[in-house]
Amino acid sequence: MSSDEYRVFISGGTGVIGRRVVPLLLTAGHQVTAIARTETKAAALEALGARPVQIDIFSKPQVLDEVADHDVVLHLATNIPTGSRAALKSAWRTNDRLRSEAAANLAAAAIQTDSKRYVGESITFPYVDLGDEWIPESAERSH
Repeated sequence: MSSDEYRVFISGGTGVIGRRVVPLLLTAGHQVTAIARTETKAAALEALGARPVQIDIFSKPQVLDEVADHDVVLHLATNIPTGSRAALKSAWRTNDRLRSEAAANLAAAAIQTDSKRYVGESITFPYVDLGDEWIPESAERSH
């Protein structure tokens, strides 16, 4: 492995963002390990050349064990509710846990195992540009 190649651990490697990131990292010559929640997703990761692991991202010991020996940790796992469900507070529970508990587990594991980088994705709901004006909740959202 050259100094420009990294061992990368990814949560959400088969999700909306991960499906795009994993092939890019592999093409760049990095070694990729990604969480796969099903056998089908594990097979898809293997077909790309990544190493799939099936762990509980909410389990500190499992995360710590799998993150060991990785240079970079990417937390890309999300569970964003769609459609009318997005208006329900309860529909956001899993996503909230991913951004709090899972993120804490991954960040702690990255620190404990001396990973060089930790990257966590985020979300934003953009609104139209009103310049220096205050943007009220009633403002139109951009598309």
